[in-house]
Amino acid sequence: MPRMDGMEVLRELQRIKKYPKVIMFTVIQDISIALECVQLGAMDYITKPYDPEELLSAVRKVLHKP
Repeated sequence: MPRMDGMEVLRELQRIKKYPKVIMFTVIQDISIALECVQLGAMDYITKPYDPEELLSAVRKVLHKP
């Protein structure tokens, strides 16, 4: 992204009272970054290229959580 990376976006979203549900997409395959994303509020972390079934499963999971 041109102005900020995904982690910065998650940090900014934490400032919003009604935090949106987020699925992170990235080319970075690093478990420590995935854990940090989840700690910052991401519902899931998917690496590119992704399996369409993995994406569908993540979306279903997010939609069924309050």
